[in-house]
Amino acid sequence: TRSSQFLNLLSDSEYKGKLPSWLVDENDERIPSDPKERMSEQAVSKKNDEEYYLPKCLVVVSHYAFFDVFRKFLQQLYRIYTCGVSPLPLERFIANFVNDVPLPPEGRSKVQWECFTRGFMIEIFRPPPNQLPLVNFSFHPLFNTLSVTNILVVWGCLLKEGRVALCSKYHSLLTPVAEALLCLLFPLEWQGIYIPVLPSSMLDVLDAPLPFLVGLDSMYLKNSMEHRPANVVFVDLDEDIVHLGWHDCGMQWKPNRIPDLPDRAIMELKVRLEELGDHLYLVPTCGIKARMTSGDDDTLLDNANREPFAQMTRLHNARNREDTCHRSFILCNAERAFVDEENCPLLEPADFLLSGKEAVTRQRSYNSPISTKRNPNVIVSLKRK
Repeated sequence: TRSSQFLNLLSDSEYKGKLPSWLVDENDERIPSDPKERMSEQAVSKKNDEEYYLPKCLVVVSHYAFFDVFRKFLQQLYRIYTCGVSPLPLERFIANFVNDVPLPPEGRSKVQWECFTRGFMIEIFRPPPNQLPLVNFSFHPLFNTLSVTNILVVWGCLLKEGRVALCSKYHSLLTPVAEALLCLLFPLEWQGIYIPVLPSSMLDVLDAPLPFLVGLDSMYLKNSMEHRPANVVFVDLDEDIVHLGWHDCGMQWKPNRIPDLPDRAIMELKVRLEELGDHLYLVPTCGIKARMTSGDDDTLLDNANREPFAQMTRLHNARNREDTCHRSFILCNAERAFVDEENCPLLEPADFLLSGKEAVTRQRSYNSPISTKRNPNVIVSLKRK
C-alpha cells in the first residue's frame, strides 16, 4: 500500500505509539502524531509515490470442526500464492471453497472435493448423531504430550464438571488437545465454558464459579504460582504435569484430590488406551511419567496418595538424551504450517481410536438432495445402506 493508506490503517486502529522510522522524510521532518493530522495531504505529499507492504492473514471461521480440511485448504492457498503463476486471483479460490463446496448432511453422504490441483482430493464427511462425533483432527497431540494416566485424570475432572486450564507455550497444541478431550466424553457433551485459546485480556474467566475448559500460555504458570484461583486444575502440556491445586472449603483451603472413578472400569480403560496410544508418548526430560502436584507445586504427589490408575512411573530408557530431546523437537515443529510427517507426526490422523466396525460405519452414506452443478470439482459419494 502507499504511505497514505498505511497511515489510514494506523488511524483506524487508534495507534498512539511511535511511528516507524521510515515515515520520517529526508529532512528529518516527522509526520504529525495526531491521527487527524496524519490524514492530511500535506503530511504525506512528499511520500505519495512510495509503496510499502504489509503481511496478509487469512482466517477460516466456521461452526463445524473440520480442522484437517481447513488446514489442507490453507496450505493449498499458500502454495498457489507463493508459486507466482496462478491464472486467477487468490480471492477466486477462496470464493470457490466458501460458496461452491456443499456441506454434507449428517450421515447421508460425503463430499469429495478436488482442492485446486489435480489429484489433491479432500473428503468432507459428518457422522450421524447416534454415532461417534466428528473427529477431523489428529489425536496425536493429546497422546504425545500427556501420559495415559494424566489423560484419565483430566478426563475425570471434566466428567465431574470441573474447571480445567490447559497450558502450553505452543498455542497450536491447545485446540487439538482440548477437542480430543471433549471427544472422549462421548456420548456426553460438554456444557460448560469452552475457550481453546484464552487471550490474556480474559483471564478473569479463571475466577468464574462455572465449569470450564480453556487454553492458556504456559507463562501463566510461572507468573502466577502464588495467586492461582482455587478449584482449577492446570495441565502443563509441555512437561506432562497436572497441577491439581487447592480446593476452597470456605474457611480453609485443602489440596485437591484425584477424581474418584470406578476402579475396575478405569483400569480396563487404562490398559486399552495404553495398548493403542502409549507408544505415541514423548518422554520428558526428567524421565518421569504421569507427574502430578496437589496444593503447592514444589513437590510431586507421592504414589501412596494416588489412586491405583494414577500411579507415577519412571521410564528406564529415558536417560537417552536423544529420547528427551525428541519431545522438544516435535513440539517445536507443531507451530509450523508445513512439517516433516516422518519426524513430526503431530498432524497425522490417529485411526487407532476407531475399531474396524466403527470405521466401516462412519463411511456409510445415504441418498442426498445436494446439487453440485456449481462446482465440477466436487463429487458427492452416495451409497445405499
